[in-house]
Amino acid sequence: MWKASGTALFDPWRDLFGIENGISEFLSGLNYRRGDFPPANVWTGDDRIEFEFEVPGMSADKLEVTAKQDTLTVRGTREADPLPEGATFLRQERGEGTFARSFSLPFKVDADAVEAKYRNGILKVVLPKSKEIMPKKISVVGE
Repeated sequence: MWKASGTALFDPWRDLFGIENGISEFLSGLNYRRGDFPPANVWTGDDRIEFEFEVPGMSADKLEVTAKQDTLTVRGTREADPLPEGATFLRQERGEGTFARSFSLPFKVDADAVEAKYRNGILKVVLPKSKEIMPKKISVVGE
C-alpha cells in the first residue's frame, strides 16, 4: 500500500479486486458462466485415461458420452429448477441449457471398452488404451 496525500491509503490491488467482483456480479445477472463447463479432472495411467466431470443436479439420462479413437465428447442438458408459483429469482447462478465439451486424447482408445458412471453429481469416464498401441510381450523360446 502507498500513502497518498493526507491519511488515506491507496491500495491498487483492492481497487482491482473490487472491479473484478463488480464485473462478476454483473455477469452473474446475465447467467454467465466462467470457464469451461463441465469442469473436469483428467489423469492417465499405463493402460488408460480417466475423466471426472462435475455435473451436479442432473440425471444420467440427460448425459451423453461419445468416444472416437482420439476424442472424448460429453454432452448434456441441464434443466432449470422450477420456481414455486408467484416466486421470482433474486439471483440465478446455476446454469441451465445444453452443453458440450470435447477433449483430444493423447492416444487411441478402445471405444468398445469405455465405461461411464454417474454418481453423486460426478460423471466418471474410463477410456482404456487401444490394444493395438499397448506393448505386446513376446515370449523368448530357447533352442
